[in-house]
Amino acid sequence: PAPAPAPASPPRPVTAADVLARPEPPRVTARGRWSATLEGTGERVRFYAPVVAVDALSHTTVELSTSDPRPVTGAEGYVRYSTGTSLAFPDGTRWYPLSPFRMEGTGGSASLTSATAGDGAVRGTVDGSELARILAAGATASGRFVQRDGQEATTLRLPGGTRLSADCPGRTPGEVPTPCPGQAPAAAGPVEVSIDARPGLRLQVDASGGESSAGNGEGGVEIEVAGSVRAKALGRNWEGLVGSIEADDLKATATWAGHGWTVNASARSARQVWIDVWPVVGTTLEVRSGYDGGPHSCTGDCSVRLRYRNVGHATAQIFEAEALGGSYSVALGIKQTGTHDAGLDVHRGGREINLSSGRGVDSHLPPGDYHDRGLTVTPGVPVTLVLRGNFPEVRVALAIPASRA
Repeated sequence: PAPAPAPASPPRPVTAADVLARPEPPRVTARGRWSATLEGTGERVRFYAPVVAVDALSHTTVELSTSDPRPVTGAEGYVRYSTGTSLAFPDGTRWYPLSPFRMEGTGGSASLTSATAGDGAVRGTVDGSELARILAAGATASGRFVQRDGQEATTLRLPGGTRLSADCPGRTPGEVPTPCPGQAPAAAGPVEVSIDARPGLRLQVDASGGESSAGNGEGGVEIEVAGSVRAKALGRNWEGLVGSIEADDLKATATWAGHGWTVNASARSARQVWIDVWPVVGTTLEVRSGYDGGPHSCTGDCSVRLRYRNVGHATAQIFEAEALGGSYSVALGIKQTGTHDAGLDVHRGGREINLSSGRGVDSHLPPGDYHDRGLTVTPGVPVTLVLRGNFPEVRVALAIPASRA
């Protein structure tokens, strides 16, 4: 019989150098609301959107640990107690996790506020209410747990109704801390979790605008994939090593296939498609300058204003700024791209010509976004500022006052 074929080897991971060597793709300009799709395979996926990990709790570790609650007698003779966060059972029993604990014996789903998938694992965050829901459903937790009286356990059967409880310190030395009344402060913040990637693990996104604080503009959501990607929008196709959709709404799934993720994503109201960390949908930027004399919250005089608005239908990315006129008489920085690379640390843009060092302007503007910022300038030296990016080049004469000499 013919020998069995050798198993397929996993693809070589995409590196930052691979992506940086990619040329800028062709661009198309949006004239109104538009949709987009993204397909890809790769070892790295990043979500800036609410994510549901389906049937994943039996493979989830909760990165929650607290202070050791057992009493310690100090040199001065006082008994001291640390405050922390406990797993509070319905009967009043409280166990304190001294290390991250693993959930076992349940196939329920977890809702993550954001997530990064790579290296065979998913890392993300859950908010306090989601963790409370998971605990209240009942499960088994494995880790290291202690009680104030010194009892220890490595496995806890969490009964239904288990919750997080934060301690409030005693009012006098040696007084035992008690549960804080009302909402436990420690339960309100985000808690990190990690999920083992296993064949068939599925991550799902069904997000509309306003559900994410991804830093891509109010309400924006995004998915990024590093590996091999294909995108479609406005009648054009693109291929690359890294791709992402930035949108007002997003539907996506990412499924682990053993040595990589398979991703399918779509948006009815897209803001930008990024291929190899280049924006491939063009927009329009309006720029003007003004002069607002008087006190400002900046250091020094920033009365000369730079005002710019994205009036198009795709996210704008400023890549380059140039000063025509007085060399280095205006202080201005251009921020590079900050995401869209699935965590590979690839950045585009940030080029400054004839400009002295200054605080970076916000170079990433979703449709309709507007910025107004002050500039440090040399009075009496006229300068025209040129901005370039995924929009027609814009030029504005800065409202620089005459010299005070």
